Amino acid sequence: MDKRLGALLAIGTVALASCGRPDASGIYLAKTDREVTMIQLVQTKDGGISGRAEVVGIGPGGVVTDQSANLDGAASKHDLVFKPASAWFGGVSASGSFTNDSLTIAGNGSELKARRASLDIFEKAATRLRAKAADERRQLAEGQAKQAAQAADVAAMKDVADKTAKLRQAASDLRLDALKIDNGVAAAPDYARGSAENTAKVAEMLEKAPALSSLGRSQLSVSANNVAIATYQIEIARYNYALGLNQIIQHGSPIATAVQRFCDTPQAAQFSAQCTEAKAAATDFQGAIVHGFTVFKGYKQAIKQDEDRQNDMARKIAG
Repeated sequence: MDKRLGALLAIGTVALASCGRPDASGIYLAKTDREVTMIQLVQTKDGGISGRAEVVGIGPGGVVTDQSANLDGAASKHDLVFKPASAWFGGVSASGSFTNDSLTIAGNGSELKARRASLDIFEKAATRLRAKAADERRQLAEGQAKQAAQAADVAAMKDVADKTAKLRQAASDLRLDALKIDNGVAAAPDYARGSAENTAKVAEMLEKAPALSSLGRSQLSVSANNVAIATYQIEIARYNYALGLNQIIQHGSPIATAVQRFCDTPQAAQFSAQCTEAKAAATDFQGAIVHGFTVFKGYKQAIKQDEDRQNDMARKIAG
C-alpha cells in the first residue's frame, strides 16, 4: 500500500473514530503540600488536544517557582498522547488517560494524577502555596537573624574578653617598663661627678703651669687635653646608656598611647576598672620617662659645662 494512502486512511480513521468519543476538555488539578499543577485541555471534534500546563511550587528557601508549557496532542477514547514539550515533559513524548473526573499523564520517568477542578480552585491553591512560601521565607529570615544575633553576641563576648585581656596586659607591660626605666636611671653612673672630677684635675694643672718651663707647660697641656678627651668619652657613655633606656621607652610609648586613646572612647565605659588600672600604669610610665629625661638632661648639661671649662683651661696652660 502506498505510504501516503496509508497515512490518509489513518487520518480518516481518527476523524471517524472521534464521533461520540469521550471529551477530555476541562481543567484538572494535582497538588501536594509544596506544589500545585493545573492541566487545562481542549479537545476538538476530530480528537485533537491542545492546552497548557502550569506548575506553582515552593523551592529551597521558600522560593516560589511558576512554570508553564503549551500542550499539544490527540485523544483516542480515554487515551491521550502528547507531543514532546521541553518545558513540561523534558523533550520526550508523554501519554495519559482520563475519566469523567480524573486525568493521568506519564512521561519523562514520572506520573501525574490530577482531578477535575476549576481555575478558581487552582488560583486558591496557588495562593495558599505562595502564602506558605512567604511564611517559610519569613521563618528562614528570622532564623538567619537569630543566628546572626547569636554570632554577634559571641563576637561581642569574645571582643570584651580580648579587650579585657589586652588592657590587663598593657597595664602589666607599662608597669614593667616604668620599673625598668627607674631602675636603669638609678643604676646609671654619676656622669656629672666624673666630668667634675676631670675639671678639678685640669684646674690643678693650671695652677702648676706658671711655675713650669715652656716644655713642661707643653707637656702639661697635652695632659690637660687628654683629660678633656676623657670627659668627651664620659658624654659618649652617657649617650649610649640613654639609648638603652630609650629602647624601653619605644616599647612602652605605643602601648601607653593606645591605652589613652581607647579608654577615652565611649565604648570603654564597660571596661572602667581595666582602664583605670591601665591608665594609672601609663601615668607611672610617663612619670618614669620624665624623671629619666630630667636626670640625663642634667648630666648632659653638667658635662657640657665641664667640657667648656676644661678646654678653656687647657688653652691657658698651653699659654
